[in-house]
Amino acid sequence: VHLQRYLLKNTEEAGNTWSHDMSMFLNGMNHARNEHLRKGRHSFMEGQLEKYERRYDAIIAVGREQNRKTKGRIAKKEEKTLSKYCCTYKRYTSHSMTGALVVLF
Repeated sequence: VHLQRYLLKNTEEAGNTWSHDMSMFLNGMNHARNEHLRKGRHSFMEGQLEKYERRYDAIIAVGREQNRKTKGRIAKKEEKTLSKYCCTYKRYTSHSMTGALVVLF
């Protein structure tokens, strides 16, 4: 919940698209997780996890690039911190259904 709030704040204040994209991506992952659990599955297939990870990394890369053009010293600093937070957050999630996707929300 906190990460979603920070992403929304960044989208509104910095005007960059990456944080909105990340928010939508995380919502989609959560939806996919819930569907898997509803069907009695407890993990994603390895290929799907890799796909999610590549997309996550791509959004972070866009965020770093957009941050270079962010106007306003405070907005730029907060956005950079958010990008780092997302990277740290990713490292603390596991690849299990009950770990990675629950921790994100």
